[in-house]
Amino acid sequence: MVVDDDRLRDWMADTAGHFVRRGWPPITARTLVWLTVCDPPEQSPAQIAEAVQASRGSLTSTLRVLSTAGMLRSVTRPGDRATYYRVAEDAWANSWREQLAGLKAFADLTGEGIEILGASSPRAARVRNAHELYRFLIEEAEPLWQRWEEHTKAGKDSHELSQPVGRRPQGRAARTSRN
Repeated sequence: MVVDDDRLRDWMADTAGHFVRRGWPPITARTLVWLTVCDPPEQSPAQIAEAVQASRGSLTSTLRVLSTAGMLRSVTRPGDRATYYRVAEDAWANSWREQLAGLKAFADLTGEGIEILGASSPRAARVRNAHELYRFLIEEAEPLWQRWEEHTKAGKDSHELSQPVGRRPQGRAARTSRN
């Protein structure tokens, strides 16, 4: 398949923007998006720095953060001193697992806050709102996560899931209209 480079660049910018709007540093977002679609899938820090227009120094921190988060794996090649990076096979599952753990950690904190403040106090009511939301999200997300694990263990083709969740406009004109 021939890839439309302009459309790919727009998609990469949109996808990086998605992560930036959620608090990621731009270089981290651009690095993850680049490594998600680059060819070959393993890239040296120099290749990544050039592709995402970043200094090697800031890229070193970015690669460390993404690797620690389980999003990237480093690989070496026989006879080559360079370290190469690629998106981990389970990167997106790792990301979701971390988000679920974050939900649980916050629910535990809000539960403790309710206990400290006294369950019937007006101050605890504000904490309870957060607690109830996070408990609800956890209760809904855990069975979904289990279904995902069963799905992957059963060897289901992930292309079955590639149907768009919601239609969005394509191309440069659509990108500028969303800004």
